[in-house]
Amino acid sequence: GMILNVLGSLTVTLIENWHMDVYMLFYLASFLGLAGAIISFGIEDRRIRSKHILPKVSWKNIIKLSLPTIPSGIGAGMIMPIFSLWFNLKFHISAGEIGIIFASANAFTTLMMLVMPMIISHRNELKAIVWSLSLIALAISPTLILSWIFYVLRAGLQMGAVPIRQSFSMGIVDETERATSSGITSFTRTGFSSASPPVSGALMSYSIDLPPLLGGIFLFFDPLLYYLLFRKHWA
Repeated sequence: GMILNVLGSLTVTLIENWHMDVYMLFYLASFLGLAGAIISFGIEDRRIRSKHILPKVSWKNIIKLSLPTIPSGIGAGMIMPIFSLWFNLKFHISAGEIGIIFASANAFTTLMMLVMPMIISHRNELKAIVWSLSLIALAISPTLILSWIFYVLRAGLQMGAVPIRQSFSMGIVDETERATSSGITSFTRTGFSSASPPVSGALMSYSIDLPPLLGGIFLFFDPLLYYLLFRKHWA
């Protein structure tokens, strides 16, 4: 999936260089989305699920896992939707050049998702989550090259920790409630993330650097809450 994300990011660059109709991207994305939905019908359902609508066994850990997603959702909602616009307004670069930045970030993310689970032991999963996500709060760089580097590092280390995060989460939740846990944490993150873009857009009218700066501050509380809530797992 991440490898195809790299190709998708470079597609914008190719379309710009070849002077093609940019609306082709929407048709291509729709076709690929439909193809993905059709393929998903072939996935086997193991039918391991809870008999209860609300979690009964692991509800305390599910609540703990959901709390860090609140600042994570707020911070990501302030940053992610405007990153393309931010690069354009801050450094006056084209969509094709932004596509190269995103492609490099996706390539580094792919590498980190493969490498991090191999070098991080089960006892050190929480440490990996905390230290990798803390980089999101790095200060905004005044130059394009440094901003590019920090964006790639942020994306790679944050997303590289996702398999470790999933392993840690699944390890402290009962098998029958893992789908419920994933759904609740995703709902919490997405819900708070949806409220941030209007605020982010309003802040940009005052300063272009305010949304990523405040978003980074919010995101810093994600790993901090992980540590405070699960420090007994700290190896």
